[in-house]
Amino acid sequence: GVDQPIAGPGIRVEGAAWCLASHWPQRIPLFELPEAHLWLEVPSAQGGDQLLLCRALVKTGSLPEGAQLFLSRSQPLGWTFSRTVSLVGDRDWHLCEVPFHLKPELQTPGLIKIGVEFMGRGVVWLRDIELLHAPAKLKPITDVMDGLL
Repeated sequence: GVDQPIAGPGIRVEGAAWCLASHWPQRIPLFELPEAHLWLEVPSAQGGDQLLLCRALVKTGSLPEGAQLFLSRSQPLGWTFSRTVSLVGDRDWHLCEVPFHLKPELQTPGLIKIGVEFMGRGVVWLRDIELLHAPAKLKPITDVMDGLL
């Protein structure tokens, strides 16, 4: 249900994409979601390991020092756990996916964050950003089918 980025400066809309530009190393946050909102969608997921996947279509301009798409979880006590994927340096659209494994020992709800980290100057375009969520341990399809027969 979130369709506007939380960071305004440095982001502009070009067609159906957001264009992010940077002149120095910086993290540009796009979305921040309380972890408890994930459990509203899948209440049974609160008790065990969770898998998150941030998926977006990405293209880049000049990135001499590089950039990354990040998915992170910040705890109320100040710890942050992040996963990143380096962005490809060309003008074609690429599917970029950042997986993240939430462990049950991290049950104090925190904030899930999605954004772009620039290592220096550059331009990145993003569109069709999704955050997918599922329990880490699913029943094998044979167990599910046996229950239906």
